[in-house]
Amino acid sequence: ALPIDLQYGKLVAWLVDRQRVPSDWRKKLQPVQANAGELAGALPGALLRELRGGLDATAAPLDYLLVQDIRDRLAAESQEGKGMFGRLAGAAGQWDDVCRAYHKNDVFLGEAAQRMCQYVDYEIPYQKKQLAKFRQQLADTDRREAEYERQASQAVQRYHDACKGFGIEGRDLESELHQLTGKLPTIFESVAQGLRVKEVADGVQYLRQWLQLCEMEGGAGDLLPALTSFSDPSNDQPIASAAEGEEGEEVSLAEALNAGAIDWGTDKGAQGAAEEGGISWDIGAADPEPEGGGISWDIDA
Repeated sequence: ALPIDLQYGKLVAWLVDRQRVPSDWRKKLQPVQANAGELAGALPGALLRELRGGLDATAAPLDYLLVQDIRDRLAAESQEGKGMFGRLAGAAGQWDDVCRAYHKNDVFLGEAAQRMCQYVDYEIPYQKKQLAKFRQQLADTDRREAEYERQASQAVQRYHDACKGFGIEGRDLESELHQLTGKLPTIFESVAQGLRVKEVADGVQYLRQWLQLCEMEGGAGDLLPALTSFSDPSNDQPIASAAEGEEGEEVSLAEALNAGAIDWGTDKGAQGAAEEGGISWDIGAADPEPEGGGISWDIDA
């Protein structure tokens, strides 16, 4: 037989014109679907979701193909077998009656043709859009996963580099960092040895001479006491005792430095500077006017 070239949108009308289905097939289909809906209420929800491919049992009305699947599943699981005339019994028999009602007047053909038109016009385009959206989301997820993996590897590398800079392995970070504190006295002692070089002493001496030249108030006797103490080659005491007070009390480095803070002489006013020999701008009172109060033109009579 040759295939029939028929537009899918006119399939239902073609079935009615060829008298394959009655013209009022929709009216006859309603009680069949209503009966299938009542029977579906007694079925386990897991069975309907399984047959629908994971969809909800109330997602769409039951159709002929789904009714057949339910009947076959119940018939395979039923223990009642068949009746006297070879028909199914129990729940499987009720669903078999629904299938027979579908076959009466071939109303299942009209339902199938209508469903096919709906799938072509609406369901298939919608599913295509959903598929494209899900593929895009999947691609974005893969891209973000690769980015996160790259950032994680970079973070691990930075962590290892930081541990390497501290000279530790990084396996037990807390204990390894605690062990590093034992190296602090040696580090501080090396810093103190670096301050005892001649260049530091020369720099302090240069600053002291400059302050004496500027005649700063208070002089430069107590200039940088902590640095002077460390840079003195004759002072070979440990650092722990270098920042101790006169009575043996430990003081902070800031307090030790503030003990000899430099007085920059900012309390002097401009008038005091002038009294101590500041610059005289030679601005005095104006000359008195000539006697008589008139203008003297300096013209001899």
